[in-house]
Amino acid sequence: MKYSLKPPKLKEGSTIMVVAPSAPPGYPGNGASLSIGLSYLKKRGFRVTLGDTIKYALNRWFHSATDEARARDLMNAFLRDDVDAVWCVRGMSGAVRVIRLLDYDVIKEHPKVIIGFSDITAIQTAVYAKTGLPSLQAPMLDLNVTPNDEVSLSRFRRDMDMALTILSGETPELKPLQDGPFPRVITPGKASGTVIGGNLLKFLLPQAIPEFKINPEGKVLFIEEIPILIHRFDEYLVTLGMMGILNRVNAVVYGEIPELQQWQVGGSIVESIIDAARVFNPNAPSFMNYPCCHGGDQHGLNTYPMPLGINVEVNADEATVLLKEPFVE
Repeated sequence: MKYSLKPPKLKEGSTIMVVAPSAPPGYPGNGASLSIGLSYLKKRGFRVTLGDTIKYALNRWFHSATDEARARDLMNAFLRDDVDAVWCVRGMSGAVRVIRLLDYDVIKEHPKVIIGFSDITAIQTAVYAKTGLPSLQAPMLDLNVTPNDEVSLSRFRRDMDMALTILSGETPELKPLQDGPFPRVITPGKASGTVIGGNLLKFLLPQAIPEFKINPEGKVLFIEEIPILIHRFDEYLVTLGMMGILNRVNAVVYGEIPELQQWQVGGSIVESIIDAARVFNPNAPSFMNYPCCHGGDQHGLNTYPMPLGINVEVNADEATVLLKEPFVE
């Protein structure tokens, strides 16, 4: 099925609703970076409104609120005519508990971009599966900046600037960053397709639920993951192949995927990726170390944007992703 649904263009004066559909702001820290993120949006000329999961202390376990309250906050953002975009503050856990409670007919009638990554992938995947609405993997407002660290602040502004460039309707070529991770080619070549994916586990979970399955035929798959043990990553990746997803896409872009050294059992992330390409899709162009979303250094994460749900061209040899259509309308 070919979708044409797109969110509205963001411009100066647009209103962004900030929500916490997973963990609450500040978890497990004090939320100091949220003020920086909100200030950045206001300085860029946007109006900012806070959802109930931000304004009120509704915490339940390690989530910002109950499943019902988090779903209600998201739906309120889509129902409000004065809201143009939905920006998430952080991920962690809980999004997959919310997707069963969303009204996808309402979302389709009031299309707005959902911005976030990590756990937010589950919501972005479910929304795309049910409506065809694109979303954006990009910095979250309470996760991506360390106060009083100029390198961290500069990196945050860089990634936010590119996110807003995409949300304004421009079609940039996303290239390796001078201060980012060094890209590595897995399989050379070029290929085009609509981007799906995000965080590996949080993309995988909805694909096990029939109503949220996405047809991977002809798509471009983007995969990133939190710092992870190699055997866990390999199990997730092989499962993606055995589900008929990895072997049917046109190209694969791997983000930064940090390896956990504790309890390491041998092998490496790159070996797992190379083997998955050999077994499941040896001809699909692919590269690794796209600068998103859980890699980085002592100054914080690289969260260079990756659009989901629109057509791009991947050049694995140059490690670039070219938008072939505007993200918005």
